[in-house]
Amino acid sequence: MISPVRHGVLLPARLLRVVVVATVVALATLSTGSLPLLAGDVASVGPDGSWLDLGWGSGKGQVGYYNHTVEGFQEMSALGPQALLEKRNGQVVIADTWNDRLLVYSSSAKLLRTFEGPHLRRPWALAEGADESLHVLQGETSQIVHLDGKGRLTGAFGGHGDGPDQFVQIASLEADTSGRLYCGDLGAGRVSVHDSRGGWLMALPWSGTGLALGSGGAVIDLTWSSETGYAVRSRRLNGDDRLLFDLQDRELQGGRVLGVDGSGRIHVRFSRADEPGQMLVLRFEAAGKGPVAATKLPLLPATQAVRVLPDGGLLWFDHDATRAPAGVVQIRRQVPLSRQ
Repeated sequence: MISPVRHGVLLPARLLRVVVVATVVALATLSTGSLPLLAGDVASVGPDGSWLDLGWGSGKGQVGYYNHTVEGFQEMSALGPQALLEKRNGQVVIADTWNDRLLVYSSSAKLLRTFEGPHLRRPWALAEGADESLHVLQGETSQIVHLDGKGRLTGAFGGHGDGPDQFVQIASLEADTSGRLYCGDLGAGRVSVHDSRGGWLMALPWSGTGLALGSGGAVIDLTWSSETGYAVRSRRLNGDDRLLFDLQDRELQGGRVLGVDGSGRIHVRFSRADEPGQMLVLRFEAAGKGPVAATKLPLLPATQAVRVLPDGGLLWFDHDATRAPAGVVQIRRQVPLSRQ
């Protein structure tokens, strides 16, 4: 794991209510004024408190970008690298999207290897499989390719379309310990579930509010109501659907599940109109009880990935692709909230 080095500060908090199970019975009403809302420690290797600094470009120690300076630019906003992942062995994989490659770093921020080839075309999302393998979504083809631990192509499936084995616009990609793949397809409004070879298993309706996997293959995402705001729900492939937490706060915006850590705690990001430039990350205990902790980070666009790590820390990109090739891409890591 990456070593934390800098200490955070306490901040004030707001009202939160916790509820559980399909009937939405309240377990507790908690005032977050008595709970920690923490700025968080940041692991530092590079300057300015970042874990790793990368320049813009196509050389070693650089990542690609797509903005108004690139011929044929047609997106609504500038884009940089689209995904990152800390593997179970501690290595960090970066999807260098606009250079059509993957960069693999050690836990001490040393570049170990680069994966590239004709099978990598705009890598857009990452998930770890068995035996250090990787599942990689190709933004250009809407295919998911499987790579072994040395980056060699071992299989592929998918393609653009609305059929059972096709994708319209994948926004989330996860894999469970049994080898199943969960593909959050924003364009099709579903989470499609596939076996390790890409075979279709089933689908669940999905509104694009993030995707994470809980124990036993539970799919964790958010629902939203104009009356009560966001709620965190769990759905299993056997039809067991539950509401876990009802936030009862209509001022929360931009809700997205970030992930589930190794202790089963669920991490969710929000923003608030009265706190511009800030991103609130709430952490919920998996059992629906116990302390609720939170942290504030600079508000990141949805195009900039944030990963929940097994130890409860966060790993994320911090960059401004509109300025590229000026500036840098920083990869930051916040230490687990439980350590503070």
